[in-house]
Amino acid sequence: MFWSDELQHSIINKRIEDRTNFPSWICFVNGILIGLEYKPTWKGKDFYSQKSYYSISVTIVCDDKKMIYHYYTERAGCSHDACIFANSQLGRTPGRFFLGDQYLF
Repeated sequence: MFWSDELQHSIINKRIEDRTNFPSWICFVNGILIGLEYKPTWKGKDFYSQKSYYSISVTIVCDDKKMIYHYYTERAGCSHDACIFANSQLGRTPGRFFLGDQYLF
């Protein structure tokens, strides 16, 4: 995993702004569930998701070309996307990743 530098941020932002008219937008964030075949033996009930299967929650950040820059996988399937993001390094220390008024969508 890597995070782009200031020049790359500017390039990504320009591409997105040209297509959407949203300034300062550099990446997209989304949460997904990765299904598990079996109930985990450790804290199994925590892995039971709102979709009615056992899973691991993953938050992924990518640019407009679907290049993945960041992911976070340390939560069970029952966790809400906002909680997962808030506990990720990106959510806890945004100043390390963003310049000025940049944001995710």
